[in-house]
Amino acid sequence: MVNAAEAFWYPVESGAPARDAGEVEYVLVVSWDITALKRSEAELAHQALHDPLTGLANRALLLDFLDRCLSRRRDGHNAPALLFID
Repeated sequence: MVNAAEAFWYPVESGAPARDAGEVEYVLVVSWDITALKRSEAELAHQALHDPLTGLANRALLLDFLDRCLSRRRDGHNAPALLFID
């Protein structure tokens, strides 16, 4: 029997209890390892927000950051500052 504190959690597609005389004997679970999928998602997110040559943040990431800063300002936090050097 696996202790709940020691158990690993995985996404589960479906599960069905197998019963014998009303008692649950075991639970049949269908799951899969999504490590590669999550790694690909993280890589795509990085590519969308960073320059491929330099690895620096691009305009989309800057605009997202500014939007979050301005939202925080509306919630009562300190005002953001932006220094633009051309």
